[in-house]
Amino acid sequence: MGPSLRTLLTNLQKYFPGFILAAVVVGIAFSVENLVKRATPVVVSPLVVAVALGAILANVRAIPAVCRPGLQVGARRFLRIGIVLLGLQLKAQQIRDLGPRGLLLVVVVVGVTFISTQKMGRRLGLSDGLSLLVATGFSICGASAHCRHAPAIRRR
Repeated sequence: MGPSLRTLLTNLQKYFPGFILAAVVVGIAFSVENLVKRATPVVVSPLVVAVALGAILANVRAIPAVCRPGLQVGARRFLRIGIVLLGLQLKAQQIRDLGPRGLLLVVVVVGVTFISTQKMGRRLGLSDGLSLLVATGFSICGASAHCRHAPAIRRR
């Protein structure tokens, strides 16, 4: 067996448990969406369910250590791909449908939220970098923005 094949198999062994756990959570999230859709007129996003399940598992320390390498790789690479794919769903027509007033409202709300969150973070004693991270996540797109900007300030 060549060194590149050996490296590939080692990486698969290292990352596979985390990938499987992520796939199980995604499956549960889509199942919850389908159950809610059948039972009520309420719309539940599988993304929200998956994030909530991940947060619960992480906070009750139910994620086995063997899964962490795969989850970390997934959080970096797959999350970025997901953000791009999600962004591709936004069409120019949707932006036009907002109209000038709606678009202005979005820009103002995001701007005010970003600036005020940064200022609040500084007043609470957070570093400039951490205040920027929190403001970006809170005003733009939540967890995906946190994950994208966290490496810039060397935070997890």
